[in-house]
Amino acid sequence: MDGILHNNLRRWFRKAFAQLKLDGLAQDIHVDEFFSGDYEALSKNEVLYRSYQVFDCLIRYLINHNISIDNFGLFLSVDLVSESNVLQGMPNSLAETEALLDMFSIPEIILHHDTNPNKIPLVELYRVLILCMPYAVNNNIKIFYREIRTLQDHISNGDYIREINFIYSPESA
Repeated sequence: MDGILHNNLRRWFRKAFAQLKLDGLAQDIHVDEFFSGDYEALSKNEVLYRSYQVFDCLIRYLINHNISIDNFGLFLSVDLVSESNVLQGMPNSLAETEALLDMFSIPEIILHHDTNPNKIPLVELYRVLILCMPYAVNNNIKIFYREIRTLQDHISNGDYIREINFIYSPESA
């Protein structure tokens, strides 16, 4: 990641963290704002990898500058295509995961007050820790696959939301 984009990421975080502490509202940003080049020209593999790189860069910034975000949560959310009202389960491989990336939904970094990213009105939840992603080497990042739907989606037999979450977890170092 080049220096200008790295500085923009740090600038966004400082502003978002100050705003979150001020009003308690979650802050988010699409990671394509930190990509060089055209997002639409990227392959699914490149989108997943670059999204992880941006998030990893932010985590390293927090660690290197001893910035504590206790009582706050920080994660990268990558949406997968989901057109089913039945649980699908975790993809079997990285290639299958990449094939399911929803290219119409740009991955986003979310900073929020509650450290529990599942704290939304869920009726059904399927969450699995992903133990291995080839480029995910930062021990402070845990990766989860999850499928969720809200109470309203359950009542209307709506589709599940499928996503990969990269969650900053400083205690896992």
